[in-house]
Amino acid sequence: MRFWFLLLMWSLATLATLATAAPLNIVVKETNVEYGKPFRVTLQADQLTVSLAELDFTPWQEDVMVIRQSEVQYDEATGRQRLRVRLYPRRQGRLALPGLLFAGVHTSPLQLTVVPAVDSKTRQPIEFTCQTSTTAPYQQQQVTIACQAGMQAEHVVFEFPLAGLGGAELFPMQVVHELPSESGKPRNRHHVGWVVIPARHGQQQFDLPPIHLVRDGVITHRFYLPRLQLDVQALPVYLPGTVPVGSVRVTRYGLAETLLWPATLATLEMRLQVEGVPVNLIPDYASHLRSDAQLQFYAAKTHSEQRVDKNGLQQDISYSVPLLARSQGWYRIPALRLQYFEPGSGTIKTMMVPGQAVIILGIWTRLGMAALVLVLGGVILRVIYVWLRRVIVRFSTYRAALVHLGKTPSQATIRQAMRLMARAEGWSGNLTYHQWHEKMQRKVTGARDFPCLQLYELSYAGVAHDLHMFREALQHLCRQRLYTIFI
Repeated sequence: MRFWFLLLMWSLATLATLATAAPLNIVVKETNVEYGKPFRVTLQADQLTVSLAELDFTPWQEDVMVIRQSEVQYDEATGRQRLRVRLYPRRQGRLALPGLLFAGVHTSPLQLTVVPAVDSKTRQPIEFTCQTSTTAPYQQQQVTIACQAGMQAEHVVFEFPLAGLGGAELFPMQVVHELPSESGKPRNRHHVGWVVIPARHGQQQFDLPPIHLVRDGVITHRFYLPRLQLDVQALPVYLPGTVPVGSVRVTRYGLAETLLWPATLATLEMRLQVEGVPVNLIPDYASHLRSDAQLQFYAAKTHSEQRVDKNGLQQDISYSVPLLARSQGWYRIPALRLQYFEPGSGTIKTMMVPGQAVIILGIWTRLGMAALVLVLGGVILRVIYVWLRRVIVRFSTYRAALVHLGKTPSQATIRQAMRLMARAEGWSGNLTYHQWHEKMQRKVTGARDFPCLQLYELSYAGVAHDLHMFREALQHLCRQRLYTIFI
């Protein structure tokens, strides 16, 4: 008796299941779809007991982006319902969408082939590839999703519709155009993508917004990227909240001048390059400067510029810190101590930037230095005056000797010219011919050929010699000294 009762209950349960198990038909017009283009799927059910609005598309979300196109349409007369959805493939190649569970029954898998995108203007294929920097980042560490669009066209527009990511910050990359040469054929490459900075640790999954390709003002392709699966590591418990996760580099830390005056404002410049850190997570490094008995620091003016490219998020930050020196002396600007958490090594890095040495001069020191400068300036001017006067006298004396030698040559004119030349050099006027010749040889190389012996024979032995020979030799020496008047 018990056996027949159990058999009856099983039969009733089976009939109830069969009564509620309605078939779900999936209608796809095409199975070859273009990457970046949508394809439409129509789902039809032959019963109204379970609504298609409750259909779970989660099994498809790994391969396609599901966008509902309309509300569920019910037909009371036929007892049918229909739902249209629009799908965007997340990658190229063959896709096998698993069956969907509806009213306790799984549908058959859906087989699709995603072909490369095609430019609507050039009709040439678009090579769209992406690469993720890491899938196991630390909390607050940047993750770059760098994509390349290789295409024939050079001038194209990419748009990045911003959307909120729960538990992460999202930054679109600036489009960078590159023209490499592949196999002798130029092909443009456009670098695009996203930078994601997770705020929480643990297993996380993100649906990134699409990257739009715009041609002639019209969006022709929407490139949905594969789901971003991250295993975010927690930051060490000993890490202070003021230490950024990334890298920090100091490019400038110092004053424009090293000489300061008391009670006079100067400006301390500090410039940093921060990579992988949003501007809201960068600490105020100027606040590390503390006033002391000699130096008074005031509130800094901050200017930052942000760049996002295939290398990630980069910040150029500059601080202008007003500085007031209180007393004179020799001081050094306080050293700058920076810390950041390096994700690559998982450790805290500490950077010490030494301060600049400065001299602070008071009023009496400045007056003393000014007086010293005046004295030194006077001495230098005196030396220059004496030197110029000597040069002018020597030049004019040699010119007078040349004029004297232009007269009819005689022993008297030759002797007078030699005396003028000796006066121009600062020598005694009663030198003998031999003494004059030795001194002149130290000044002019050509003086070795001067006929000093013949001049002795003419003057003291009465030997007849051509006076023009002595005049020409002296004229040659005078011209040589005029050309080297500053030596």
